Amino acid sequence: MIETGLSADYNSLLFVRGNRSITEKINVRAGIFQEPKTYDLKIKAAAENEVKSEKTVKVRLLATHYFEFSGLEQDFDIKQGEEKTVQIEFKNADYNESFTLELEAPAGITASLSQSSFTMQPRTVKRVDLIVKASESAGLGSKTLKVKAKTGNVSQKTLEVRLNVKEKTLPIEAPETALLEIESYPLKVRLNPGESKELAFVIYNPSKTGTIASVSLEGLPEGVSFDEILESIPAKSRITVSGELKASASAEIGEFEIPIRVSAFGLSQTKHFTLNVGQQGFFAGLISGFLSLGESVWLGVIALIVIIALLMLLGKAAGTGKPKEAWMQK
Repeated sequence: MIETGLSADYNSLLFVRGNRSITEKINVRAGIFQEPKTYDLKIKAAAENEVKSEKTVKVRLLATHYFEFSGLEQDFDIKQGEEKTVQIEFKNADYNESFTLELEAPAGITASLSQSSFTMQPRTVKRVDLIVKASESAGLGSKTLKVKAKTGNVSQKTLEVRLNVKEKTLPIEAPETALLEIESYPLKVRLNPGESKELAFVIYNPSKTGTIASVSLEGLPEGVSFDEILESIPAKSRITVSGELKASASAEIGEFEIPIRVSAFGLSQTKHFTLNVGQQGFFAGLISGFLSLGESVWLGVIALIVIIALLMLLGKAAGTGKPKEAWMQK
């Protein structure tokens, strides 16, 4: 049994025959921060759980110029073109020590230190950053970087930092997609049965990629048709496209809300316009009916006279009472 402030290695169990003696070695160790002084090393011999003999040995621990250093991460991976910072820890023993650090880097690796020279007080710890960078063309595989530390009183020590260079992986960029924008389109379109009209649309492509724009009209009434427009549109640009809206002679009469759909990149945007097929006001229909009687100029003149007379009569009839205003409430 040993009692001391130091660490010791020894065989704690010995077999000794009567009237004989044996020799046992005791290895005593002191930590780097152990205070230099004289320690009592007490050695006790016991048998059958009873101390039979005890000796005290004086151990004098001398101050020394000594230091230890190690990498907190001495084995790591680094990719081509990547930079990584690891820390080196220094422990100093009993004297003020001035340190000088040097680096030896393999091909394709550059390295630097946050401090290449410094002074440490007795029994202190210090950490220094080691910045390691692998070039874009650094060879792949295991490499060794050496850090050499010198003091005025201690021979040079070398720390080996192992690094494994791996191939740089480029991120896979997904193609940029964006909604095409309908910047200009008709709000109201009037079309009589048997007529056709050209509709124009201004389309903007905000993407960095050119594409094919599709322009179509949905929900058209019976007898009204519009062929889909397919047009190439460059990146970051706008184009004007046009198509023909046709109504057959038997087209369905009425007012309809028609969606305009513009598609590209698997995405689409929709706007709406109002389509009026064959619906006219009373007087507009009356004038159209009269003027369609024939090509005779006189018939047209007579028709105009009759219409004007009717308008005057209706105006007088409506003159009694207060005028009424029409309102549309949203």
